Amino acid sequence: MSIINEALKKARREAGARENVSSPAEETVIHPRTRVTAKSSPWMILPVLLLIVAFIGLIGGLGYYAYTQFFAQPAEDAPKIEFVEKAPAPPAEAPSPPDPDPEPEPQTAVSSSVNLKPSSASQPVASESVSTAPSSAPAGPIAAPPELLEEFEINGVMRGGSSVRVITNSGVYRTGDLISSPQGYKLEKIGDQHLTLRSPEGILYSVPLP
Repeated sequence: MSIINEALKKARREAGARENVSSPAEETVIHPRTRVTAKSSPWMILPVLLLIVAFIGLIGGLGYYAYTQFFAQPAEDAPKIEFVEKAPAPPAEAPSPPDPDPEPEPQTAVSSSVNLKPSSASQPVASESVSTAPSSAPAGPIAAPPELLEEFEINGVMRGGSSVRVITNSGVYRTGDLISSPQGYKLEKIGDQHLTLRSPEGILYSVPLP
């Protein structure tokens, strides 16, 4: 019995070894993944088209609004032109003929023996008219004498807008001020090239500016 059992075991071992040799090794096959592309349907394109149409409409509306506000002038604001019909001018009247000159009246002859003398009343009137006539017009400023120029020495002129002042050896003066040296003189006018002084006697002197 033991021999039979050993033979059976040996046979089983050989059969198992044959199965292991005959069965090929299993190989793992890696299949690459295929990318699934989504098919575009018309329902997905429709929102994009609506957005494009809305954007174009918005741009067109803004352009029309800008044109009407800044370029196109409304009919109400357009200037109205009124045509005024001129009335026909009245026909020119023919000039009337000039009146005939009146005939000269005959002059009465005057005797040569009558001497015409001016009346005594007319003589005083003539004398009065002569006496009331002004003697002469007031004279303008004259050139200042050397002694006045030595006493009134101009050092400069300050001009600032409407204010003009003269700087002298005795002070700073404006138009209308009384000058201390020479005493009694008044500054009447400050010009571009000359100034005018009035003496106590009323004589106007012209002093050149430096």
